[in-house]
Amino acid sequence: MLPTLCGGDLIIYRPIKRAEYKLLKKGCLIVASHPFNKRTLLIKRLYNKSSISIEIRGDNQTKSSDSRKFGRISKDNLKGIVEVIIKRSN
Repeated sequence: MLPTLCGGDLIIYRPIKRAEYKLLKKGCLIVASHPFNKRTLLIKRLYNKSSISIEIRGDNQTKSSDSRKFGRISKDNLKGIVEVIIKRSN
């Protein structure tokens, strides 16, 4: 997620309830389970949404593992919305 997030940065995210899906807007940062490894969490931008799936993309287009590689993911993979980014101090 360079340049938005760098190694060592911390995020605080708010878990999202199913009823709140309609509040998601294109461009917001979300936390989701990887579609092929549910134990791995992804931090990406919401690019597009439908009633059953979402398309997510990283900020670093050339190196990001996102919907351009693995397709749209189920809304069930969505864990929350990033509310705070705490940049690591150098």
